[in-house]
Amino acid sequence: MTPPQRRFPQPGRTGHALHRLLAASCLLSLLPTLAFTADRQGLFAVPDSAPPAPVESNRVIVTEVTFDGPPFNGAPTRIFGFYARPEAPGKYPGVVQLHGAGLVTLTPNLAVLYAQHGYACFSLDWAGPGERRVGPTSLFNSVATTAIPPRLPDGSVERGKPWIIPRPEQSGITNGVRFVLAGFHFLRNRPEVDPDRLCLSGMSAGAYLSLLVLGQDPTIKAAAVKYGCGYIRDFPGYFGGYFSPLVLGPKADQDVWLEALDPQWYLPDYRASVLMLSGTNDRFFLMPLVLETWRHIPSPKRLVMLPNDNHSQVGNEEFPLRYFNSVFGAAPAFPEATNPTVKPDGANLVLTSQVTGPSKLTKVDFCVMCMPRDKFAPNHADTKWTLYPATQAGDDWTATVPGPPPGEQLIAYLHAEDETGAKVSSDTVEVPEFPKWRGLPEPPPAPTTP
Repeated sequence: MTPPQRRFPQPGRTGHALHRLLAASCLLSLLPTLAFTADRQGLFAVPDSAPPAPVESNRVIVTEVTFDGPPFNGAPTRIFGFYARPEAPGKYPGVVQLHGAGLVTLTPNLAVLYAQHGYACFSLDWAGPGERRVGPTSLFNSVATTAIPPRLPDGSVERGKPWIIPRPEQSGITNGVRFVLAGFHFLRNRPEVDPDRLCLSGMSAGAYLSLLVLGQDPTIKAAAVKYGCGYIRDFPGYFGGYFSPLVLGPKADQDVWLEALDPQWYLPDYRASVLMLSGTNDRFFLMPLVLETWRHIPSPKRLVMLPNDNHSQVGNEEFPLRYFNSVFGAAPAFPEATNPTVKPDGANLVLTSQVTGPSKLTKVDFCVMCMPRDKFAPNHADTKWTLYPATQAGDDWTATVPGPPPGEQLIAYLHAEDETGAKVSSDTVEVPEFPKWRGLPEPPPAPTTP
């Protein structure tokens, strides 16, 4: 894959990038067999446009909003969402809030929740129409988001054929990123929004989208990514989950899609303070990929890895709210945990980590999982993580846990909560080191002694 380029042009900075992009798209459609090199500088470009007319309301402050988005795939687009703000005049932090792939009907509920806590929130429909969608949606012309099955003239699925992966410039993911950038353009032009305090909250597929957006807009100050990841195909055995449709398409088309739409390329451009929340047993965004993404975020960050969790907190916006408040000084900072160290103690292991923060800790555990190395798959639904309460000794939090039996792999990390409800997790430690978990090749066999 080619090395990543600089950030994508933002609204008000694109010049003639759109004309170049549309022309390139037309040529690519005529020459589908040409090799593709991702134009990460132009893929998500949003053209200059006048801001939508201000929405005035003396009620609560929730308004159904529809306005034209940037053209996409040769057709006009329409952005739909709900905008909510506090009734009292003032300058409020702004939030763009993104739903997941399973959305049926977009409601104003989460936008209202943010407004009740002193934020101006645009809850945006980025996915558009679908078979299960009910009610108004955004509108745009795309081939698919990840991949779709080929169909016969009667509409039935053509069995035994590779799935169709859209080119990045035709993917609903690309359009979704452009819609979110336009959503921030909308917020910046609201008189009650403080443009220096902009946030992004995404859940599930919307969290994956958020990871792409954060590399495009350096003005975003804080983000909450709930169940999302990059490094989509980098770890052997972990290509799947939300991205499973891609697995069914041709590898060459996977390469083209991933070269542009894997968030790993955009992590170096992050400027926002990022909270990543996920679960050890999440089936859609697998734990090793979430951790690898978190490790490569260069900006301030916190990790919350919920033990024995599979997507249970996807709709919980209390986590993002608490984090945004901490970033803007309206609540105490989240605690921070160091990576655990391991010290053998007979058949046991002594795990040690440090946790720092302004608030008293109320619960500190080491979460531990063991599995046979030849069957290692930590995201199985029946994988059980055991919690061992940690005890404090000075700055250290320690717990003694059983070592892994012969032939088994142990994974452990610290998980803590403070008196304000803020949670934090450390990175993992592995005993013995398991290269596959870290995405490394298997080591060569040790030389035999004659």
